[in-house]
Amino acid sequence: MGHSKLHHYVPQFYLRYFATDKNKKLISLYNLNNKLFIENAPIRKQAREKNLYGEDDLIEKELSQLEFYSSKILERLLEVIVPPPQDSPYFTLLKKYILYQSMRTVKAGTEIQNLIQNSTGELFKIMSRNDPSFKDLVARFENPIFVSLDMVERGLSLMEYLDCKILINETNLPFITSDNPVATYNHYCEIKKVKGGLGWAVKGFQVFFPLSPFIMIIFFDRFVYNCGTKKSLRISVTNTNDIKQLNILQYFSSNSQLFFSQNISKQYIQDIVEKNSAAKQAFRHTTSTKEHILPTGERSISFLSSSIEPNFNLTLSFLRITKLGKKFIFESEYSCPRHDSLSREVQKRKIDWSD
Repeated sequence: MGHSKLHHYVPQFYLRYFATDKNKKLISLYNLNNKLFIENAPIRKQAREKNLYGEDDLIEKELSQLEFYSSKILERLLEVIVPPPQDSPYFTLLKKYILYQSMRTVKAGTEIQNLIQNSTGELFKIMSRNDPSFKDLVARFENPIFVSLDMVERGLSLMEYLDCKILINETNLPFITSDNPVATYNHYCEIKKVKGGLGWAVKGFQVFFPLSPFIMIIFFDRFVYNCGTKKSLRISVTNTNDIKQLNILQYFSSNSQLFFSQNISKQYIQDIVEKNSAAKQAFRHTTSTKEHILPTGERSISFLSSSIEPNFNLTLSFLRITKLGKKFIFESEYSCPRHDSLSREVQKRKIDWSD
């Protein structure tokens, strides 16, 4: 017989980096659904769901083991303020942890569910032309988180050709984080006006992961962006507007809660929500279909899933488009892989990572 257990989808060790007390047991938060600001909330009660990873705890135990080793790497990173060498197993583990964190949240499961429903909904609509019984069919996963997590092991190679640096926040405004803290963006696709920029393998992809109120890990497409200075793995950020934009990005990434230290005011959080809620609510998955007639006379249907992204012209003072990036021309209205090897990898694994 199954039992009920609370599974944390954002690890407690991570939230402690934003703790408001010396014992690292409390954190400030803003609940988006209830518009509730809490100055000191117990960390152990945050970002958790009953049986999120199933009733047998097998996935939870595997994730706990990953958290144990990853926490050591992140603690070391916070000490030395540089990422692990890119040819080291520590860097591979860091990438794996970030991928898992992006795919293990409630929001990740919801987006997978929506994507599947939209795609199969289009398919059933076409099939119902010949068979009305398909008209009211709806496809759903009992637990879409399992599908999301399955993508991680198969998708680790799709983080290749991303450079990693550390942002050091030297302003008086701290970073905030959320219940979906691995925030992704694609400023390059935004300025080039192409769709499908949030796939992990696409050109111009960016990852922003706050580690503390004053430290953030970033991954970026080395072919498209110059980030800071070439020789330094650290970027000192003194422009408060950069921090404001990155905090707005965390709001866009969030599901229902924002987390932060005691140095963030209620008014500041409310301003972020009020000014950007319309853009956040506009995010949705879209699916288009195209029918082809094969040489045999048979009909073939292709699907393209994408999303309407909450773009807000993220413009950071330390990030610039390379000369190569400026010259590149997309062949269609959709994004493309940032390297030929990633195109082959996507085809081999039969995963649509365009979005």
